[in-house]
Amino acid sequence: QSIVQRISNSMYEVTDSGAKVLQGIKAGLSELGICSGIVAPPFRTCREHERAMISAAIAEIEPIVQQLSLSQT
Repeated sequence: QSIVQRISNSMYEVTDSGAKVLQGIKAGLSELGICSGIVAPPFRTCREHERAMISAAIAEIEPIVQQLSLSQT
């Protein structure tokens, strides 16, 4: 549960927008090269400093997630 909370705090609390979860998901997926980080209007795409915070969070969390993934096999 602590990993889920870390992901939530570091990716979904970056903006104060009502669409912060959507913005965090899109920015995170964009950082991973899965899709564009663009969010459709009326919402806004994460700003550069917000994306940098999400990128740093992914860099911190990714090794933990990979280790958990390996322990499940």
